[in-house]
Amino acid sequence: MIRIANAKRARQLGVGLASAAALAMGACATDATPDGSTSTTGMALTMGYAADAVAGFQFDVKQIPCKYETLKEPHHWQATVDLEDFALPSFVPASDFDPDSEHAFADHFFTLPAGCYAVKATPVDDEGKPVEDCSSAWNKKVKVFDGKTTEILLVSQCDGDEVGGLDVIGTVNTAPTLINLDFNPSKFAETCEHVEVCATALDPDGDPLTFEWKQKDGADLEELEVISHKTNDDGSVTECIRVLATEPGAVELKVTVFDMMEDDGKAWRVEEWAGKHGKDGVSSDSLKFPMYFAGEPCQVLPPACEETTRDAIDKYSFVEGGCATIVIPEGACPVKLSFTSYALPYGTVKPFEKQWVFDNETDVYGPGTHQVCVDLPDCAWQTDLYLGKLISHLIPHVGHPPHLLIDWDVGGEGKCYFPREQY
Repeated sequence: MIRIANAKRARQLGVGLASAAALAMGACATDATPDGSTSTTGMALTMGYAADAVAGFQFDVKQIPCKYETLKEPHHWQATVDLEDFALPSFVPASDFDPDSEHAFADHFFTLPAGCYAVKATPVDDEGKPVEDCSSAWNKKVKVFDGKTTEILLVSQCDGDEVGGLDVIGTVNTAPTLINLDFNPSKFAETCEHVEVCATALDPDGDPLTFEWKQKDGADLEELEVISHKTNDDGSVTECIRVLATEPGAVELKVTVFDMMEDDGKAWRVEEWAGKHGKDGVSSDSLKFPMYFAGEPCQVLPPACEETTRDAIDKYSFVEGGCATIVIPEGACPVKLSFTSYALPYGTVKPFEKQWVFDNETDVYGPGTHQVCVDLPDCAWQTDLYLGKLISHLIPHVGHPPHLLIDWDVGGEGKCYFPREQY
């Protein structure tokens, strides 16, 4: 079907011929449906295209002055044409498409005065309205010669569907397992006698582990505190507590081990992370065990000085660069502290376990204000002030045990390539 509008009647002077062919071109893809028969990853898409809405073309031909020519009354022709029932033939001289391509097209032959013209082809729908996702195609310098046909091909670009990829990865996580529990000297002890209890756990996925100790039954213990946490050569992790009772009788303790992960810069127990994301599951292992204390009730005499706690030191102590200012309160017991500079091989604090010791000062500090400094590497570094002896290997995803760390600082730039002597 062809609809033609002539804005002004053409003067019948030197009539030439022009053929305008236009096609709608959109992004194309073969529909595919996954059949689940292979083990490879991939995706299959079924899509519709903007070009599918094209029912025809509106052609606009405007007369323009040629070089050194002046037009007093330029003419305008317009025709709306339906698409052909077959694809654009590959042998059309104006086409540069591949011979196997299939592009919908419309064509209209105009009889025009010889001269110069601007030609526009606009894809339209079945109501004759422009298709929103297809552009108009232009040729602003077309010349028609007397007695000849000028044939042009205008290509309208249509948008394809917006497509993104979704790659779904499935993985499994296995809960850690408690593999050993040791008592030193024994789970049978005298009142006011310290007992060291050590639990060892192994995670089959190699995740970092944390422990939780609780008293479940019996008279309240005078002491239940963590004294060490280390990773063994076989990948297992051992944490030890110190227990002291002042009343005779049986007590029941419970130790639980959790595997850890990192999300949004925060360390999470895996089962807590799963709950945060609406998933059920337990990723921990626990063991209840008894201990027995014999003898008379006893009293732990207060020391001549007050125990120096981490919080008491942290209140006024701080780290700035390679120096730490340590403030031990009056009346507090002397305490062993370490101040360590670590080199960062990747230029960032993480992974913590890859940091290596550059310099360290460990000493016992009594009440008063003290300042201690360490050397810094010529690269990215971290300085940590913490309770106890030197910690040369930090815990993955955690760094220093939180109950030991007092303050820290980071600075420097660049990767550290050559480790200094390891402590």
